[in-house]
Amino acid sequence: MIQKIVLYKGSLTGIFQLIIATLLTLFAIRVFVSFLGYDRYGVFSIITVIGNLNIFANLGLNTALIKFISEQGKTKESDYDIMVAFFILIFILTPFTIALYFLGTIILNDFFNIPPSLFNESIELYNFMLIANYIVLIGQLLTSVIDAIQKIYITNLLQILYNFLYWGGILVAIILGFSLPTVGLSITIASLLWFAISFIAFKKLWGKIIYKDLHSNFFRVLKKQLSYSVKIYFSSVINFFYEPLTKIIISKFFGVKEVGYFDIALKIRTQLWSLMSKALYPLLPLIASIKDEKQIGFIVNDIEEKLFYIILPIISIVIICSYSFVNIWLGSEVYIISVGIIIVVCTYMVGSTVIPNYYYLMARQVNKTIILQFSNVAANIIVILVLHNFLGYYSVLIGFSSAIITSFTLSLYYQNKFLSGLIFKNFNNLFKYIIILIIVTIIGYLSSLIVDKDFLRIIISTFAILITTILLYRIFKIFSYKDLERYFEKNKRIKSILSRILLN
Repeated sequence: MIQKIVLYKGSLTGIFQLIIATLLTLFAIRVFVSFLGYDRYGVFSIITVIGNLNIFANLGLNTALIKFISEQGKTKESDYDIMVAFFILIFILTPFTIALYFLGTIILNDFFNIPPSLFNESIELYNFMLIANYIVLIGQLLTSVIDAIQKIYITNLLQILYNFLYWGGILVAIILGFSLPTVGLSITIASLLWFAISFIAFKKLWGKIIYKDLHSNFFRVLKKQLSYSVKIYFSSVINFFYEPLTKIIISKFFGVKEVGYFDIALKIRTQLWSLMSKALYPLLPLIASIKDEKQIGFIVNDIEEKLFYIILPIISIVIICSYSFVNIWLGSEVYIISVGIIIVVCTYMVGSTVIPNYYYLMARQVNKTIILQFSNVAANIIVILVLHNFLGYYSVLIGFSSAIITSFTLSLYYQNKFLSGLIFKNFNNLFKYIIILIIVTIIGYLSSLIVDKDFLRIIISTFAILITTILLYRIFKIFSYKDLERYFEKNKRIKSILSRILLN
């Protein structure tokens, strides 16, 4: 049986953290674009790729700590794992960061294609980002330990604080009339404050680390960690050639302004994607601690099917409301940005449904995550290179969505192979889903034609989509009382409310 209290606490705080992050991000981007323009936002977007460059020095130690500590609990062996992980990361990350510092001019000119007029600002922002990312990577080991002992709500609260410090600092810098260098300084300060508070939380929750006899166990623990983390590392390194490399390709082929357009679509996608991943993240340490494969299979298959029905109205709302939303939010470059949001977000929402299976692969079949990431990269790059001369910037959107569909299909193959199950139990369920999606989207579109004000269109269309979705779920009997009993057994109030809404 799923440990509901642990899942709920981690999931609900994760969702709350995401809501705060979403509001801050949307407001900050609006201010950024209004005060500094799309060109500087594009520069800011591509320089944040530096954070992804640091994955080359990470070695997947965060996930390794979660796995081993989840299995071992608070033991001397876990203390050894923590100490060894910190040693490895600092030993590798420090010279790597120094090398990136001295290569800054080459990276900005030859790889990021920064306009000469913005180079001086960009190099200062770049250097601050190097420092900030160094601090964050070290601090993530602390939060990984907190996650492993299933205190995920604590790390969610810490992330809320970081979002306030990160975007709040950016807003203050821009509103006061400063430009990219001060933005970088504010991010560095946010990272330092987050690290200090994370360290205090780590010490309080974990306690004293016993490192007696570590020297005689160091290489044994090192070998154990690397045997697992290196597989995660290769998966992460391959992932660099997905989003970050895509930004570099856009900059080389089209320019930094287009990087900004793409990053805005990614920001919207990230908020919705994170809604799923934050809600589901407690599954990772839970799956790592469960030994029964059949139990894992049931959890993964059942949650994925429920996710598909949760994202259905979200997909319709994104398709119908994106143009009006961007027009209200940014007021310029509306068409190109809204098309990007629709394509990127909708395909990513579909891809998010297999997060539970991805967590299973990370815990049990980590080498398969490498293949999934490689399929993403290969599909993305091939489509962009083939189509960029014909479709321009839109080839990036098609390549990005093609990559998601490819990895989604491959993930389903692994799920069927290792857990003997797919998302939908039979073709009839899949057919119902497609029919409901089509009907809901048509109703949403027709309702948007009633008014000509963007704000009213969003409200009326969203309301129509949600009401239609609920009615169709009741008509097609999508959910059963057993489903509510399974996930809300001890929460009678929520179970009662949902039964009235979803059940006949």
